[in-house]
Amino acid sequence: GQEQALELLKILQKLPVDLELLTKTRIGMTVNAFRKTSRDEEVITLSKSLIKHWKKFLN
Repeated sequence: GQEQALELLKILQKLPVDLELLTKTRIGMTVNAFRKTSRDEEVITLSKSLIKHWKKFLN
């Protein structure tokens, strides 16, 4: 549920993520799915924040 999603997002925030990890795991797709399907404002906000941070690796 939402609590597990929120817990996962908080863990992801603390992990050292790089382009290779993003490419191999496609975790960005999962986080984006949380953002799209969640009704929990905190999950949506945290998902957006992570995606924005990770997009910096693509430039």
